[in-house]
Amino acid sequence: MHENDNLTLLNPERARDAGLEHLVDRLNFKKVIPRPQGAELILAPVFGALALAYFPRYGVASIFVAAPLALAFAILWMWFVERASLKFGTLKPQIKLVLDHYYWFHERHKLVSQLHYLEGVVAGTPFKNVISRLEGIKVGKKVFDDGFQCNEYTLIEIGDYTTLNVEGLIQPHTLEEAVFKSDYVKIGKGCTLGCASNIHYGVTFGDYVVLDQNAFAVAADPTRVVAPPPREPEVPYLNFAPLDNTVARLTKSARGYDELYAKLAAGDLKLSDAQRSELNALLRGMEQTLTDARGLPGRDWYKHLVYAPGLFTGYGVKTLPGVREAIEQNHWDEANQYAAITAAALSAYCDRLERATALLSHTRN
Repeated sequence: MHENDNLTLLNPERARDAGLEHLVDRLNFKKVIPRPQGAELILAPVFGALALAYFPRYGVASIFVAAPLALAFAILWMWFVERASLKFGTLKPQIKLVLDHYYWFHERHKLVSQLHYLEGVVAGTPFKNVISRLEGIKVGKKVFDDGFQCNEYTLIEIGDYTTLNVEGLIQPHTLEEAVFKSDYVKIGKGCTLGCASNIHYGVTFGDYVVLDQNAFAVAADPTRVVAPPPREPEVPYLNFAPLDNTVARLTKSARGYDELYAKLAAGDLKLSDAQRSELNALLRGMEQTLTDARGLPGRDWYKHLVYAPGLFTGYGVKTLPGVREAIEQNHWDEANQYAAITAAALSAYCDRLERATALLSHTRN
């Protein structure tokens, strides 16, 4: 993630999350949570599409006139219902338990919000900003929005000349351990928010901030300064050709053995006692071919190259651990080394499997 020093907290002195203990204290639940009031009816507006038949006087032209009028009416109706659910006001930062009346008011407002269904259709066009303004977002001039998604629109402010890339998300709320929290999100002018980036509640960007793709910006405790994590190094070329070739060979070898063994199980093939002993000897030694005397990196006592407990996960299994864990730890030379070592072990496994297949192919019917 790359951000400049203009990425700050909104009102950092507020530190709203510091005093939640009294809300989640089970001994105080009955004091904080009001008694349920029963189900409430939610009236959903129903907009029936205007169907126009043939008008003798105007012909097909009447349909071309009626269609945009019907669309405009639908958009205005959705805007009216959405804004009316807030009594034509705005949301305010909150911190509430999920059984508090406010939380369910907030959820009802989200459910009646329908304008977001139009966002994907107009993404990347000036009409996206029109829809955002109708939703209640404060959008500056010459903002390019290629499909950023937003929640709690009236808590969001976007500055002039900002670029919002596709599949990103501005989420001015969180829900953790039965506590709902929301706060403002403010984006300065000239910012660039990368594809699939995520901006959480309580974050303020200064001007000309660049947020990388897939990055996550979240407000933190203002009393603790935490720098962004260092950028991951670039991944160099890794040679998986030995593994790819051996896996292709293994697939072919396993299919050939399975076909002949199915005939053996069905009684179509017969093994002599000597052949059966030879086949069993081949199969018994196959698992050992998947080990290597050098062992795995950092634990040479563990010899298996196809599966092993994770180095940092205890009993959690890791497949192809020599290659996989080297990649996870950015040990690129080691990853290339163990790709070749693992491929050699799988190749030895194929050798024995093909010998077993050849043995079955020479049995009598």
